[in-house]
Amino acid sequence: MFARVLGLLGKILVKTPARIVLGLVAFYFLFAWFGFEPLVKWAAPKFIADKSRHSLSIAETRFDPFALSVSVKGLKLAEPDGKPLLAFDELFVDFEAASLFKWAWTFDAIRLTGPRARVELLADGGLNWSALIEAFKDEEEKPEKPLPRLLIHRIVLEKGRVDVADRKVDFETALSPLALTLTHLSTLPEDKGAHTLAATTEIGARVRWKGDLSLNPVLATGELAVDSLPLAKAWPYLEARLNMAPPEGVAALGLKYRVGWANKKLSLNVDDLGLAVDKLALRGAQAEAPAVTLERVALSGGRFDLGRRSLDIGEIALNGGRVALIRAADGRIDIQDWFAAPGQVATAPDKAGKGPAPEAPAKAGKGAEKPTAAADQPWRIGLGRFSLDQMALHVTDLGFVKPLTAEVGNLKIGFAAHAEVGAGEPKAEVTGLGIDVSGIRLLSGGAKDPLLVLGGVVLEEGGIDLAGQNATVGRIALLNGQVEVARDSRGQLPLVEALRRQPAKDVAERVAVVAARKTLDWRYRVGEVEARGFRLALRDEAISPAMKLTVQDIQASAKGLSEDLKAAIPVRMGFRVLEGGRFEAAGKVAPGRPTADLKLNLADLALGPVQPYLAKASNLLLVKGRASTAGQVRYGDGKVRYTGGFHVDDLLVNEISTGERFLAWKSVSSDDLAATPTSLDIGELRLDRPGLKLVIFKDKSTSIAKAFQKGAPTAPSAEAEKQDRDQEQKAPASPWEEDDAAAEAKPATEAKPAATATVASPPSPAGQPAQAADGKADPAFRVNIERVRVNQGEMDFADLSLALPFGTRIHEFKGNINGISNRPGGQAELELDGRVDEFGLARAVGQLDTFDPTGFMDIKVVFQNVEMTSLTPYTATFVGRKIQSGKLSLDLEYKLKQRQMRGENKIIMNKLTLGERVESPTAKNLPLDLAIAILEDSNGVIDLDLPVSGSLDDPKFSYGRIIWKAIGNILTKIVTAPFRALGKLFGGGGEKLEKVAFEAGEAGLTPPEKEKFKQIAQILGKRPGLSLTAHGAWSAEIDRPALKELRLRRAVAEKMGVKLAADEDPGPISTANPKARAGLEALYAARFGEAEWKSLNGKWLKANPDKKQESVGGKMVSRLKNLFRPEEPLSAEDLGQLKDADLHALLYQRLLARETVDDAALVELAQRRGQAVVDALLALGTPADRVKSGDTTKFEGEGREVPAKLELGVAKAR
Repeated sequence: MFARVLGLLGKILVKTPARIVLGLVAFYFLFAWFGFEPLVKWAAPKFIADKSRHSLSIAETRFDPFALSVSVKGLKLAEPDGKPLLAFDELFVDFEAASLFKWAWTFDAIRLTGPRARVELLADGGLNWSALIEAFKDEEEKPEKPLPRLLIHRIVLEKGRVDVADRKVDFETALSPLALTLTHLSTLPEDKGAHTLAATTEIGARVRWKGDLSLNPVLATGELAVDSLPLAKAWPYLEARLNMAPPEGVAALGLKYRVGWANKKLSLNVDDLGLAVDKLALRGAQAEAPAVTLERVALSGGRFDLGRRSLDIGEIALNGGRVALIRAADGRIDIQDWFAAPGQVATAPDKAGKGPAPEAPAKAGKGAEKPTAAADQPWRIGLGRFSLDQMALHVTDLGFVKPLTAEVGNLKIGFAAHAEVGAGEPKAEVTGLGIDVSGIRLLSGGAKDPLLVLGGVVLEEGGIDLAGQNATVGRIALLNGQVEVARDSRGQLPLVEALRRQPAKDVAERVAVVAARKTLDWRYRVGEVEARGFRLALRDEAISPAMKLTVQDIQASAKGLSEDLKAAIPVRMGFRVLEGGRFEAAGKVAPGRPTADLKLNLADLALGPVQPYLAKASNLLLVKGRASTAGQVRYGDGKVRYTGGFHVDDLLVNEISTGERFLAWKSVSSDDLAATPTSLDIGELRLDRPGLKLVIFKDKSTSIAKAFQKGAPTAPSAEAEKQDRDQEQKAPASPWEEDDAAAEAKPATEAKPAATATVASPPSPAGQPAQAADGKADPAFRVNIERVRVNQGEMDFADLSLALPFGTRIHEFKGNINGISNRPGGQAELELDGRVDEFGLARAVGQLDTFDPTGFMDIKVVFQNVEMTSLTPYTATFVGRKIQSGKLSLDLEYKLKQRQMRGENKIIMNKLTLGERVESPTAKNLPLDLAIAILEDSNGVIDLDLPVSGSLDDPKFSYGRIIWKAIGNILTKIVTAPFRALGKLFGGGGEKLEKVAFEAGEAGLTPPEKEKFKQIAQILGKRPGLSLTAHGAWSAEIDRPALKELRLRRAVAEKMGVKLAADEDPGPISTANPKARAGLEALYAARFGEAEWKSLNGKWLKANPDKKQESVGGKMVSRLKNLFRPEEPLSAEDLGQLKDADLHALLYQRLLARETVDDAALVELAQRRGQAVVDALLALGTPADRVKSGDTTKFEGEGREVPAKLELGVAKAR
């Protein structure tokens, strides 16, 4: 069998085709074993050298003809100058014979071990691989051919390394170890292969890449991840472009991709794009601390679609960190220096030294890409969410004299964005914008205390439309701010000083730049801007003690803000004052017009903080006070006007030295106020319960002057006081003394006592006549007050300069002043009155120019019923006598015109009684008792006329001195006057007080009469020398009927079984009461006899057979009925009148007619009345030795009351 096979084989081999095949096979094996390696080692380096002058060397090659595999070891590719480009330890390619059956080049495996490549970006911008690539590029374009049929089951790259360098920035790094696995790479239709790549760079970054690759069509999908990339290691690549120190931080990148090429069109999709940087820190090249630190920067949810020309980013989040910026005086921010200006980055020159070659323009022809329809579509970029949180800011501005620093504890920003670019005008829109800034502080210089503290700034519901030039904000809120405004001891405001900028440089240039900026027609709208929880602390250390005022709970808001500045904006504001008070304002403002219409309400603002300023200018203490106002302020056409009302309540200002009241009022108010910058108009100004203290001290100074006199006043010397007294004593007789002498020679019809006081007017300077009132210019600020109403005012007055210190009190001061105005010639009408001490009256009526009273005044002042005892200090000083008693009334006229005074004064003294003498160096020894007796008429009245005239420009003019000298001259003419005891000292109502009215038959006081005794007791208390005697009175016509009826009613009450006190009134008798009827019957039988009673009763029954004894309704028998019309008793002859009569009323009338009261009972009643007066006064505290009951008197008059006379007497020797 074997022989047969060999024979057959021999036949075949001897044939020619067989020989050829055998030769080829032999050549194949011989070439594989002996020719492949030399050929490759010779041909490959030569081919490379011929094409590109690069050098290629191969250490070893091997071809396995059986396994169809090739191994190339030790390959090295270098540039012409010897720089390495590529090298590997071994390339192993395993070809499959199955390619013959699949009609495709099929490789079982391709393995590359230890590859080393170098990629270098040259200084001229080219790559170190560029020359090699250009050398193998076809000069002529060839038509595209279909891809060869190729199938590679597995490609493995292991132990690889890629060195990357950039000579522009002198940056180098390496990817190592590099590992790549690619499976099932195929150009067969719809076939694809998987690949993985893992690498770690020399700088510590890790690269992970896996995916699928299809070559027909060309399509690659997969995932790429890079993490642990330290930014500092990559810094050399950017160092030449940035003036920064190496950044700190670690970056990571991850994405999914899909890349394809079909129909001459590239498709690229990227999904799940993510980028993160942790612990990022950036600082300038020379800075010690980083200016920007970020805990984490993360981009997530990114998507890119080249075909749709869209880029969508799910979120960009920046969390945690701090940014510190410094703004120089010229306006530049320090981080601007990090970025090199254009042209400053050095560019390496080319070999010829001429710099980089310009880019060649693209050639037109077959290779030029024609614009596609997609190129006309815009790029769409979307950002689902941008968030910034936990970011602190620190900004220092050196543009101020003292560097100003702004600190932000946390900056939080969030928004979404969408943009379209590349086709037409760019479009961009930001939606859902929210900004929250908290922990804001503003500091100046190195100060620790901030100028401003702001709890937060919030922006909500913001949106920006770039194409539409429109911006909207739902709400902007400024929260919990604190500001302190202080004035230091030098009078400077630290806040203003802190905001003082450095001297401006190149101002004109900056103004020109701003003016050249294009003004964009933007529209905006802000739903609401508000500030809440603010606190403003005001402090003034320029005065001592320092003024402190705190305004808190400040709230303000504005709604509907827009670019239409002419639109009215609703605004609101309010705050509270810690020391007391609150303020509210609401209305509308149109800043573009500008106009404003606001309602204001300031309530109970405490005036206490004003005290330091008052103390600086005076010796007064503002104890309390509150100010309020409510009204409306309007602004428009450049004019502002406030209308409304105000009131200042509970004001109390005391003297610091004495602690006594200086000025006070219950309220000063007006409901009709209108104010502008040039005028003040008040309808009615109400002054309620004002109080004032005025003291004239021994040195003739006043309490008002001393209150506003800072420092210790200089007391006048004793010699100066003596010279003043001598001058007054030696003063020549005034002209009005001569007028008095002339008055004595007048007829009897003009014999009324009169005196005239005149002070000569100094002549006007030559050629300078007095200016008329109507020649005055209108005031710059006009004041008009239609009416001032004073109520319950009072003033404490004391004169300590007199021989005996004097004090009085004017109270219940009230009245009106109408027409107050500062216009030229404006005259106010006044009418005021008040009480002087207890029973005196003071009244003023007239006209005056309130802003120039010396220019015009015509006022009549009236004093009535003024106790002259209070004037003793003046009489002691000027006439050397006290006033024991008396009343004074004055009618004074104050007429002033152009500083010239002329007045007609009337003085009335009623029942003047002088007391003991008082030593006074300025008093004259006058027979005053005799003078009073002469001048006093039969009613005890002294009536004097006292004209006064003079010029206020006379330095010796003193109205008080003239008046008292005039009175002294009048008293000098007094000859004699009898002494009369005080008769009635009850003032104005004395004629009513001298009698006390008693009701008929009664000894008790009625309430109206009791009221008199309160006043009587007060007078007796103030007049220890007075006594009072009460003379009880009785009247037979008035008292007797009342006593008779009282006795009858008591008798009936006893029959009824009623127990009464001794002085108790039993009240009226009702015949409807069965007990009252029985009592009347019993009393009638007892007094008239039983038979008489039975006879009367029988006759009544016969006259009225259809009636019972009791009346139907009964009758009320009262003690009052006989007071008006007495009834005649019924006689026995008038039985015919019994019909329809009330039997028991008839009994009462007959009993009353028989009742008797003698005169002794009436006298006893009068005595009890006198004692009732005594008891009433004793009950009010009148001493028992000053009040008594005197002899009774009989009153002969008519009426229903009996008056008892009160008689005043002397309690002790006078």
